[in-house]
Amino acid sequence: MSMFAKFFLDNKSVFFALDYFDFYIIYGDVNGFPTPMGFFSKELLSWESNNLACILVFPPFQRRGLGNILISFSYELSKAMGTVSGPEHPLSPFGKKGYLSYWSKTIAREILVGQFSTSKHITLEILSTKIGIRPEDIIMALDHMDSLYERGEKDIFTEYHKDPERFIALTEEGYDLLIVKSNIKKWVIDNKVTYQSVIDPDNLILS
Repeated sequence: MSMFAKFFLDNKSVFFALDYFDFYIIYGDVNGFPTPMGFFSKELLSWESNNLACILVFPPFQRRGLGNILISFSYELSKAMGTVSGPEHPLSPFGKKGYLSYWSKTIAREILVGQFSTSKHITLEILSTKIGIRPEDIIMALDHMDSLYERGEKDIFTEYHKDPERFIALTEEGYDLLIVKSNIKKWVIDNKVTYQSVIDPDNLILS
């Protein structure tokens, strides 16, 4: 699987013995036959606690949302182990696109309709622990949605100080930041995002 992935991922190389990797393959029905459509690998002895080393959806089966399913499953594995984790960096261009989509959708769901929908103030550590996404990846996703600003950084956001329903104060290492909920809503609408997760954790059997 690793050698096959090299045909499509220029930034990946096989340097290590594969005895310490698990491979998770997604199958689908093609003309009545179970067919592998993509996979991700996970390093079992990762010093950085990565939950994914390499991900690939085979070209004939791309643009079906399979990458999002694989990414979601990798995070459910981490949650089952009680760890906050994420992918190995650097990400390929396609990998970065897929992860930004997953991170942004997950954060939007929890902030707009989920467990943080009524929060006025949170810390990055709490947000990271609750949704299982690394702090640096949360920051990247909020920036991707154009929804993270330093308090008072832009005059246009002065109004949010008077309207707490439109922002969440986010504390991180002494910085006073704002998560602008209206910008997240705009991202959701512009990208036609649904709040429903692609995987129902209640239907998973993890051991």
